[in-house]
Amino acid sequence: MATLGFDGNEDKGTPVDIKEEDIVSSIHEALQFVSYYHPRDFIQHLSAAFAREESEAAKNAIAQILVSSRMAAIGHRP
Repeated sequence: MATLGFDGNEDKGTPVDIKEEDIVSSIHEALQFVSYYHPRDFIQHLSAAFAREESEAAKNAIAQILVSSRMAAIGHRP
């Protein structure tokens, strides 16, 4: 069974040369991604907690977390 290489052609068993800078760049991008995006279920549960919360101070704190999370995602900043 043949596998497809990165270019979509059949892989002939030729090793792919992966440069150190490619690995470093990939890890950097992955860490940046997780630093400014919260998991969807976290945001959903926090939003539900906001809706249930009775304390105005607690609602303000949760709202600030939600706003900061959204701003981080939009601006791609941790």
